[in-house]
Amino acid sequence: MEEQKRTNLALPPFFQNLDMRKPSKVKNPRWFGARKTERKKPMTLRSYSPSEVEEYHRLPLKEKRTLQQMSKKNIAERASDYFEREASALLRQT
Repeated sequence: MEEQKRTNLALPPFFQNLDMRKPSKVKNPRWFGARKTERKKPMTLRSYSPSEVEEYHRLPLKEKRTLQQMSKKNIAERASDYFEREASALLRQT
């Protein structure tokens, strides 16, 4: 403990500020834990039936890529909608 105090005293103020901003010392914003139920759970292979998995593996590479692109766009749209809602909620609070 004493060694830690000595090192903190020896550090310039800039580095002391950085030390105070370590992830373990920073509190999460109020909205961080809110609406956990609205967050989508990632889909795993367990959520698909074996026939759907086999059907996907039979698809040509081009069709697999288009499906992946569509899912990426869907994820990006959902994320932007989520952050817009959170930003507007924060603006309403202030």
